[in-house]
Amino acid sequence: MARVVVPLAVFQRGQFPPVCVKTGRPAELVGQAEVVAATGIAWGLVRLLPVMKGWWPASGRAIGDVPITRAAVRRIAVMRWAWVVAFLAGGWMLHGAGSAAMLLGRVLVALAGVLWLLATLVTVEGCLDPEGGTVELYGVHPRFKAAVEHGPVRDTTQPC
Repeated sequence: MARVVVPLAVFQRGQFPPVCVKTGRPAELVGQAEVVAATGIAWGLVRLLPVMKGWWPASGRAIGDVPITRAAVRRIAVMRWAWVVAFLAGGWMLHGAGSAAMLLGRVLVALAGVLWLLATLVTVEGCLDPEGGTVELYGVHPRFKAAVEHGPVRDTTQPC
């Protein structure tokens, strides 16, 4: 995966080539991505606790449209819910009567933690530089990066 820096105005208007940000294939949809202006420990907290983006001061965040495929949207949805299901199933099994159920419950809770950390690999993340007027998008596909840096921005994706 790669990183790409784009002007804030381009990010907010979604003026990207029609190449999926995660798969590099022709984009079918436009999805919203939220970026925050955070560095150091604050950035680590935002990455580990995505709910922090909603609590971030409005002056330090931006929302934009990025091109994406249906397959990437499905992967994001699966990863967002898989850790919840594993955590709830593990918690339920921890209250089981036998030691085998408790062991399986601990394994599921640990799996939920791993899935939660891996969810950042399939989502679109970025960091806002309000002073420079740019957004750095992380974990983008190399074809998307090449299309943004070298391709025309005339053909942009449209919301479905």
